[in-house]
Amino acid sequence: MTRPDNILIRLTVALLILLCMLVSGCRRDLSKALNSQGSLKAVMYESGEPSFERYIEQSSREFRELVQWAERNSDGWKPNMITVKPGILFEGRDFSLILRPESATFIYGGGQFARPIPTEEYSHFHRLLGGFTVSGF
Repeated sequence: MTRPDNILIRLTVALLILLCMLVSGCRRDLSKALNSQGSLKAVMYESGEPSFERYIEQSSREFRELVQWAERNSDGWKPNMITVKPGILFEGRDFSLILRPESATFIYGGGQFARPIPTEEYSHFHRLLGGFTVSGF
């Protein structure tokens, strides 16, 4: 094999690996990550500051609804390293899920991923956790 052929093969392999990483990076099994945490701490933020905090046990309605949401939203996650101010933070031993009116950020297993969400989904969890109605949500 000549040297240019060897470089072409290496480049092709690298591109195939990158393509596999990009394709597999779009689906995240949040429900599995959630169920491995036990209870979660839920913190709601107003104007960037914590305003309400409570713990959610796995047997609770809130936890079940969060797992169902995670199952419905396992696709569309993209690698993302942008730090965002949370609206609602769900935190476990090695898991964080940040919800904002327009997006969700999932941090687990050394990776950080984000996807858009409808404002109605954010509002649902805001109400479910006992948050007051916030104008615009």
